[in-house]
Amino acid sequence: METVWIEKLTPDEEEYLIAQFVYEVKRRGLQVPATFAIEMHRPLAGLAETFGIVTAPFTAPLVGLGNVHGYSRIFSNRQAVDRILAALEDPSEPVKPIRPAGSDIEGNTGQQRMGNDDEVGHGA
Repeated sequence: METVWIEKLTPDEEEYLIAQFVYEVKRRGLQVPATFAIEMHRPLAGLAETFGIVTAPFTAPLVGLGNVHGYSRIFSNRQAVDRILAALEDPSEPVKPIRPAGSDIEGNTGQQRMGNDDEVGHGA
């Protein structure tokens, strides 16, 4: 686990995470609030990776450690943030991205992970 925060994302993983983020935002129709939030926090982008490390114990069970690692890396990279903003401004329909082969990134949202109540033992 210690090496997770040292390893850099491959270009394929970076493209996938950007496409996945943009897909989820566009699918929900949240382009304007997401753009506003990203632009507002742009000066703090360098702290995104540190914030990801600090909050990982709380956010990893919801979205997966690979996603926490990946998105903290993405949002600490100014060029990647610019690509996200450009993709959010593109009026085309969202296209679900395909996960790169051999990637550690889960590609699941918290809703998908927590949506199955069959895995939770109720009343036991």
